[in-house]
Amino acid sequence: MKSPDKKPNLDRLFILDHRGSRKYVYPADVSGFYQRIKSVLLSLLMLVYFGLPWVKIAGRPAILIDIKARHFYLLGQVFNAQDFFLAFFLASGAAFFLIVLTAFVGRIWCGWLCPQTVFVEGVFRRIERWIEGPAHQRQRLAQAPWTASKIVQKFSKHIIYIFISIFTNYTFLKYFNENKNIILYFLSIFIYFNFYWFREQFCVILCPYGRMQSALQDRDTIHINYDSKRGETRGKARDTTAGDCVDCGRCIAVCPTGIDIRNGLQMECLECANCIDACNAIMNKLGRPLGLIRYDSLRGLETGKRRFLRPRMVGYALAGIAGLAIATTLWLKRPPFNANLLRVQGIPFTLEQGIIRNQFMIHLTNKNNHSAVFQLQNVSENRVQVILPLQTLSLQPLQSFQTPVIVELPIKAYVRGMKTHIRVSDSVSGQSQVLQGTLIGPL
Repeated sequence: MKSPDKKPNLDRLFILDHRGSRKYVYPADVSGFYQRIKSVLLSLLMLVYFGLPWVKIAGRPAILIDIKARHFYLLGQVFNAQDFFLAFFLASGAAFFLIVLTAFVGRIWCGWLCPQTVFVEGVFRRIERWIEGPAHQRQRLAQAPWTASKIVQKFSKHIIYIFISIFTNYTFLKYFNENKNIILYFLSIFIYFNFYWFREQFCVILCPYGRMQSALQDRDTIHINYDSKRGETRGKARDTTAGDCVDCGRCIAVCPTGIDIRNGLQMECLECANCIDACNAIMNKLGRPLGLIRYDSLRGLETGKRRFLRPRMVGYALAGIAGLAIATTLWLKRPPFNANLLRVQGIPFTLEQGIIRNQFMIHLTNKNNHSAVFQLQNVSENRVQVILPLQTLSLQPLQSFQTPVIVELPIKAYVRGMKTHIRVSDSVSGQSQVLQGTLIGPL
């Protein structure tokens, strides 16, 4: 049974009917200034997503998270698990800049850049329009009895959906160097379910970002707003005493979440600008000024003035800059190799014929983007003898190697707390690191 509601009810979500059941949204087609920009942007984002795994820089993928090998490739740079701490500062900086964007222009990320929007509006909804027609035809087809024509349309649409879901998931797994069939099948089913059926429910119900808006925004945050001073009271176009809003319902018809923007700021608004283009088209036909629905702040609507710089935005921006600056600084100072001198498990030392022996292990990782040759050299005091089975090591990028080290010294020369020193030098970068190990002997 179809819900009797014709317009959104503020007492419940539009995607739910009066019984709490799912109500499908059929956004009408819309064109205009913002839609042209969005069409180009969505195409570029999809090109980046599907093309980036195939791009190689310095012979390696532009972006690859190799979980098994614990390697990460980013735009020609190579990182390993020991560099993971950089991700914390990078992610925190990016998160604060997203907060700055939210404080400045609200939920615009959701309507313009979020993968959910990119795929639903840029791929799946377009296929739906191409096969089933505009919104009123799609709605009529959904309610019509099953005929040969309906079966062909639905079957064709879902076959294309399944193919795109598999290809989308295959591309996603390319970022992680994974190709297991079980993962491919499971995630493909999830993608198909999400982009075919769940759609705007994810934005309205599951996504926590939308529910954070009230904590991140203020009266100066720019949203899509309806100018009630100019639009009210609503009436027919020929009514000279009414406002500019002719109550055509076009802004509701094109909304992907089904809200009425004239009811004010709502959590479900994705800032997608569909209603702006729809309203501007009506205003053009009526010969009235554009911008009855527009991007503006509450302060801008009330006073005509906007305030962009404010304490919370400065604070968020400084936190974001700090996170990115720390990540960049640590990355630039990142050594070309990592070396550790570790004591082997077992007996801490041996004593034979007046000679104390300690056993260590040098763990060396080449963090260069290219192969490198490393030199190992004893730089301990004269009484300490270091036996190095390998004094020269050649390692490939991100290759790790362990080599044993035996340290000997006469018992008469032993002093508690003595240390051995081994220099590790990178012949390519010229950098070196001196490793220290505490010697253990009889008390």
